[in-house]
Amino acid sequence: MDFNTVQLILNGKYEDARKKIDVRLMRNKFDGEAWFLKGFLSYNIGNNLKYSIECIEMAIHLGYNSDFVKRVLAYIWFEQFEFNNTIRVIQQIKSKECIDFFLISIAYLLLQESNEANKYLNMAYSLDKNTTKELLKMFYKVFVQDMDTLNKHEKTTLWNIILNL
Repeated sequence: MDFNTVQLILNGKYEDARKKIDVRLMRNKFDGEAWFLKGFLSYNIGNNLKYSIECIEMAIHLGYNSDFVKRVLAYIWFEQFEFNNTIRVIQQIKSKECIDFFLISIAYLLLQESNEANKYLNMAYSLDKNTTKELLKMFYKVFVQDMDTLNKHEKTTLWNIILNL
């Protein structure tokens, strides 16, 4: 991995990163890592997530397909509310982590497939109880806390269940 370019992206030096990536792709349009970096750059700029997906899928097609690359792609699909694609990509990850099972669980939950959501949440929990609990807390605070469809009692009950896991 070209950590210098990644560092430029993470530090917000997008133009410098873009120039480095473009030079690599001019030299070799089949450079999978450069395609991944181009997608990662586009994702971090935030202006075109669909283009980010195209670039990262090109990287995977060219053989640059580590679990990390697939995980980044799955997160971008999730942000696009493309839950079936999120699940499809995560299922291709060879060495799944707690966060992978959790994300599949949330995707199934949002697809209203509660049995599958429960199955993958249990897988996440069996892999790492503390991380799953923290992810559930974060999910609650971001998505559930301000939901109008749940009353205060339901929210309190759900929060207490999460705290007592």
